[in-house]
Amino acid sequence: MNIKEMISAYGGMIFGKEDYWHPNMKVSKKADSKLIRDYYVDTRPKCNYPGTVDEEGIPLVEIDGKTYYSPVTIAQYALGNFDMYTDTNEEKYINVVKKCADWFVENTINIKEDIFGLTIEWDNQIYNLPKPWISALAQGQAISVLARYYSYSKKNIYIDSAMKYLSSFEKHVENGGVLVSLNNNNFYEEYPSKEPSFVLNGFIFSLWGLLDLNIVGNSKRVKELYDKGLKTLENNLYLYNIKGICWSKYDLYPFKINNIASIFYHKLHIEQLKAMYNITQKPIYRDMYLKWEKAAKNPFKYWAATGYKIIHKISVSKNSKYVASIK
Repeated sequence: MNIKEMISAYGGMIFGKEDYWHPNMKVSKKADSKLIRDYYVDTRPKCNYPGTVDEEGIPLVEIDGKTYYSPVTIAQYALGNFDMYTDTNEEKYINVVKKCADWFVENTINIKEDIFGLTIEWDNQIYNLPKPWISALAQGQAISVLARYYSYSKKNIYIDSAMKYLSSFEKHVENGGVLVSLNNNNFYEEYPSKEPSFVLNGFIFSLWGLLDLNIVGNSKRVKELYDKGLKTLENNLYLYNIKGICWSKYDLYPFKINNIASIFYHKLHIEQLKAMYNITQKPIYRDMYLKWEKAAKNPFKYWAATGYKIIHKISVSKNSKYVASIK
């Protein structure tokens, strides 16, 4: 990706322009850590998919001229429609959720031995992941969809399918799962790279999937996985703070230049931490999101972080073919 392409890709976000892929997902005021209600950040901007869909209305994404099913895109589309259903009680929205939940049920496969999940069918060359691969983000958000549709339908097939994904959270990346260790704590990888990447937003989304499954299933096994992940987040959140400018990192992957969060992801991190504070009432989340929120409003830090991000992207593009992450 050259400088001209970089400016084109990030120009909209720099100037606050939102689109389907980069909406302003504010913390939800209706979310509840004990009941299935709204998603933890507002996914309503995701309810009207602007791209191609298949004959069943399931979103397709285009990457390098080919079309694929993206579990994350499908999940966020469903979550947006569920949030709309909670607002309006209109059947058209819950019907979309059903279609997507059914897609997850039908496309969950036995990946390896007792590991079940959804596979990503394109290479990710930033983290050196050849297809197919699984993602804690995809697993977690699919669980959130299945839990929500189960709460509506009360049909066990949806919660049973969600429970199948747990094995991937229990198995290390080396053994086909999404589990790695961060300072001797459980971390669930959005990108299960050979060298751990520790992507922050994907980890939090995966925790919300486990939380949702625990709400509807009340499972000791699920609660243990969630609690271990929550401990990891609390013990290691400081690693994602760039001292001096108080800006967030996207991940902890050992790039030559640190992967500072883009404007979009920095704001998403803030809203995610607001949600975590609402869920836990632990000051560590409030203290960090207040620092990051203050930095986002500082013009100098805003532009410094943006310039740094562009430099990072150029550095990465020189060493690998750039593959966009569809989220």
